[in-house]
Amino acid sequence: MDYHEIDETLAQVYLEDSFVLSITVTPGRVVFDMEVVLLPPHEMYSAPADGERYHYKRGEVVFSSVKSLTWSGQGVPPSTDPVDGSIDFGNIDSMTAEGSTYFLEGDWGRMQISSPVPPEVVLAHASE
Repeated sequence: MDYHEIDETLAQVYLEDSFVLSITVTPGRVVFDMEVVLLPPHEMYSAPADGERYHYKRGEVVFSSVKSLTWSGQGVPPSTDPVDGSIDFGNIDSMTAEGSTYFLEGDWGRMQISSPVPPEVVLAHASE
């Protein structure tokens, strides 16, 4: 199952061109901090800024109630923007699910996450 079919919040974003800023793993939880591409059905969507291809919004892709995690190929080092010093780990190039197991891949490596709770996208508030 492709990520657009996993959860309503995932159906309204485009992960392949969203930027992974950091990945945090703690017991029972995996969080991808991202600049997320919003798609037109999303209530917070607006036209892209001048010079941008997409409408980006700061947010997280959150896996909670994680029962097991395998992270392999820890990927290439992140790139650093020479202008503002921001770090970019690339994108989530693919996310699929088989039952309660999720398979993700990007420049940062490959993850297999088992969780009875589907991942969700949590966006920052307008003031953040």
